[in-house]
Amino acid sequence: MTVIGQRSFCVRITSDLLDWRTDYSRLSCTPVTRPPEPRQRSRACLNHFRALFGAFDFAVDADGQWWFLECNPSGQWYWLEDETGLPMCAALADLLERKP
Repeated sequence: MTVIGQRSFCVRITSDLLDWRTDYSRLSCTPVTRPPEPRQRSRACLNHFRALFGAFDFAVDADGQWWFLECNPSGQWYWLEDETGLPMCAALADLLERKP
């Protein structure tokens, strides 16, 4: 989940590899619905640190439970826009221009 200002973007990265970063050709990226609890907790985390951006990593188990792994304050996200078409750059531009 990438949070940019008041907007959040969730992408499921699926791969048959334990570490999908070793071979990007073997993964798929799909936008997913943002569950309320992880979204609210991510927002609370950013508010606590007075941050406007966070690249949150989660694992989702077979029951659909989201497990928090980490928040990267300068995580990589642009490649996800290319893969999914999500308007992440526009959200960042709006944030920089201070539009809601």
